[in-house]
Amino acid sequence: MRVTERAEFLSPMIVGSTSEAADNGATLALIRPRNPVFSYKKKRSERIEKERREYAVAANQLSFLTQQKKPFEPCPYEFRFKYTTEDGDHDNVCGDWETAAMFYKFSRKYGDKDALRMMDETFNLDHPDKGMAFVLGTLIRNPSTWHLVGVIRLDEVDQMTFL
Repeated sequence: MRVTERAEFLSPMIVGSTSEAADNGATLALIRPRNPVFSYKKKRSERIEKERREYAVAANQLSFLTQQKKPFEPCPYEFRFKYTTEDGDHDNVCGDWETAAMFYKFSRKYGDKDALRMMDETFNLDHPDKGMAFVLGTLIRNPSTWHLVGVIRLDEVDQMTFL
């Protein structure tokens, strides 16, 4: 979907908090974060190895409909967002695969240091200035815990657009 069409399509789906989404019976929520702060931290080698094993197990779970897949390589950094919604302050690990893909793409082209700097600029300056939304979801086994599963560059829509 083109960026120019995204805001008008998605804005009606935005809720003020995960509490509001849960009250509506939703397990997926689109939220505009207030005062988002992106950060990153290098993962310890033990954690990367654990993730590598978990990815290998997941890749080996074949069915008759799928072919064996190569396991994902764990990202060497943990990405986080601190932000505020109508139900308070939050600090979530970013589980968005596109954020890890962004790191890998920039890292291959510019190196880790510049990749992290570029991501910092994107998520702390560019996206908040232009507009962004988070996709948060819950798991059936733990419906009260919300996970940050997506970051969307999303323009603000003024009321006149809907008229």
